[in-house]
Amino acid sequence: MGPGTDEKHGARAGLWARAVAVLGASGVPTIAFANDFGLRMSVLTREGTMPVVLDLSRPMGITFAGLIILTTTTLVLHIVSRQRWEKHQSAQAAEIGALQEKLGQAEIFMAGERHVVVAWGHASGEAEIVGDIGLILDAGAPRRILGFSQWLKGPDTKRLEEAVERLKLRGEGFSLTLEGSTGKRLEVDGRAVTGRAVMRIRDVTGDQLERVRAEEQSGKLTGEIAALHAVLDAVPQPVWLRYPDGRLAWVNRSYAEAVDCRQPHEAISRGVELIDKPFRERMAVENATKPFLGRFPAILAGKRVLMDVVDVRTPFGSGGLASNVSEIEQLKAQLEAEMATHVRTLNELPIAVAVFDRNRQMRFNNAAYQKLWQLDPAFLARQPGDGEILDRLRTGKQLPEQVDFRGWKNSLLDGYQRTEVTEHIWHLPDGRMLRVVASPTPDGGISYIYDDMTERMTLEAQFKALSRVQNETLDSLKEGVAVFGSDGRLKLANAAFGQMWAIHPEALQGNPHIDELARRCKLATDSKIWIHLREAVTGLRDTRESMKQRETRADGAVIDCATQPLPDGATLVTFADVTASVNAEHFLQEKNEALETAAKVKNAFIQNVSYELRTPLQNVTLAVGMLEAEIAGTLSPKQREYVNAATQSADALLTLMNDIFDLASLDAGVLELKTEEVTPATEIAAVQAALMDRLAEARLTLEIHAPPETGLFRADAQRIRQVLFHLVANAIAFSAPGGTISVSAKREPSHMLLTVRDQGRGIPAEALARIFERFESHGEGSRRGVGLGLSMVKAFMELHGGDVGVHSEQGFGTTVTCRFPLGMATGTPESDASKAA
Repeated sequence: MGPGTDEKHGARAGLWARAVAVLGASGVPTIAFANDFGLRMSVLTREGTMPVVLDLSRPMGITFAGLIILTTTTLVLHIVSRQRWEKHQSAQAAEIGALQEKLGQAEIFMAGERHVVVAWGHASGEAEIVGDIGLILDAGAPRRILGFSQWLKGPDTKRLEEAVERLKLRGEGFSLTLEGSTGKRLEVDGRAVTGRAVMRIRDVTGDQLERVRAEEQSGKLTGEIAALHAVLDAVPQPVWLRYPDGRLAWVNRSYAEAVDCRQPHEAISRGVELIDKPFRERMAVENATKPFLGRFPAILAGKRVLMDVVDVRTPFGSGGLASNVSEIEQLKAQLEAEMATHVRTLNELPIAVAVFDRNRQMRFNNAAYQKLWQLDPAFLARQPGDGEILDRLRTGKQLPEQVDFRGWKNSLLDGYQRTEVTEHIWHLPDGRMLRVVASPTPDGGISYIYDDMTERMTLEAQFKALSRVQNETLDSLKEGVAVFGSDGRLKLANAAFGQMWAIHPEALQGNPHIDELARRCKLATDSKIWIHLREAVTGLRDTRESMKQRETRADGAVIDCATQPLPDGATLVTFADVTASVNAEHFLQEKNEALETAAKVKNAFIQNVSYELRTPLQNVTLAVGMLEAEIAGTLSPKQREYVNAATQSADALLTLMNDIFDLASLDAGVLELKTEEVTPATEIAAVQAALMDRLAEARLTLEIHAPPETGLFRADAQRIRQVLFHLVANAIAFSAPGGTISVSAKREPSHMLLTVRDQGRGIPAEALARIFERFESHGEGSRRGVGLGLSMVKAFMELHGGDVGVHSEQGFGTTVTCRFPLGMATGTPESDASKAA
């Protein structure tokens, strides 16, 4: 038996001893075995009694002994169980004490700051909320905290909801700094603790707020620095940062490539410099007080180049950038050479050119510019501003007249903010017309081109007018006109050509050949005219000469044909039907002699009137004017009456003279209209002022109806006043005292109507047909005139392309209406001239 066996026996003996002691203490009899193993047990009773000896060999003894053993065993087991329970209870009490101590510490820690804790047992379980609810909500149930939108702003609400959902479903922790609806900064942390999702909300104040802000600012600065490094890393120019001791702290990829390093960190670790040491020392000295700007030679990717270097000193060291300007210098030299060539070229151009920079200062002008504006070379040499030049040109009255010069000038200078090319037409006071083109330059300036279009526009207008006149003339000619090219094909023909030879107009289309036209001609195709015509058009003669030929066709018509070679190789052919002229040649000669004689008489009459009447009339008018001005002395009322009568007679005679001259001009076809924008009300008022004395003498009232909406129309203002003067004068002559004369203007879609209406006795129906004839007068008594007024009214209306109408009813007055076309084409009245001839 080993030591372990002895220990077990000792433990059992001790257990038995403790059991016996317990039994003894409780009054249980002490059992003693006989030394001779006779199975006799002596039981000691209470003090003072006799011991009882039991014989264990008997049934009663055996039973009693069994009871004793059972009792002893039960007691031992109870003692052992109690010892174990007492030991476990002591351990539980110690653990509870430790937990209570930790709980106290946690309560002390949690009581040190305001916070709210929300815990969820599982993803869909109810949440437990503890802490200071007033940190988030002013009042209300704690469960309102779960409504994040009630105490957070919109974007932060969604962020927290998504973070909490991930925490509850996947146990993903989070830490957010959010802004409450009241403006508080809240720190919200989420963790998974022993299978539960726990969210803690704290108010960030004081040092914590500063720490959060510092962390946010640090993160922002870190991101900005990373972004700045990324941008600088993509810059094609070498960029570097240095420590205060001059060592490289950071370089970009372009720097590494420039110094033949694979990566930027290799250039930093090796300390490879792009700029030579002497230049770096100079840069460090000059950079001590201000940013350094300089130009150094350097080796860039194995090539020696010239670089512009910028280096700036900072509290943490310095930073710089180098730009390769070798190519720029070469391009600059090439540009200067090209600019010199362009300057020489521009100085040879007849078109004026001026260039201004972004500051609106003149940078260049050519010789044509100086010649155009006649500006002082010394003034241009000091590079004046664009606005200054405009002011000087305006002072010299060289710019177009403007109602608002300042606004016009600002609109021109606004071109510096535009990107598109603008074009203006300037009509200068000296009659020139300039086309001004303003083109923005890449540097923000403007280049001006001044193209003098005066001669070009004049020639273009003359050419268009000539072409129009030519076409209209050809179409109005009764003679047939045709132009054949050198290939014998028809290039031009008027309607009279086809009518004269009975050729259908469609046959003249498509440039037919002269042979085809001869075949299509239905009249005298075998005549000598076409034979000679073909030879003149398609013949291969050394000299091209004009040809004239007359032939009588089979239908009896006499045709004159003439050809004229044109400079471009074409041939002009004219056909004239002179049958009537031949038959009436003698009659026309006699008529012509009579007309010549009449013309001489008329011219002599006009000259007589001009030299014999106008000069005395002027003298009379002057003398009467002097009398009326009382230069020779004060006039009596009777004398003044005579002077007024003489003045009216002189004015009437002068008006008659002017009418005669105007009629002579109309007959000669030399009277031209000077059209302008005319206001009806203005012209009517002028006539009213001229006839005020007559109206007062006749005791008549003149009413004017010309509302502003009548607008303007284009006509000759002087002739309009003459028309209205004659019509109103006629109305005065035919109106009874106390009557009213009405003058009105009305605008229609295509005409302007001027109407003169009186309340006189009217014009007889038999006289209406002749009122516009010359020297026809239908007045009575002293008011009877020479009968030229209405004839001049009609002539002036026809000259304007309009017409005049009269409506009269005896006893009810007369209405005369003049209809002026809007947008009419005016000219000389050739029809009147031909009628007079």
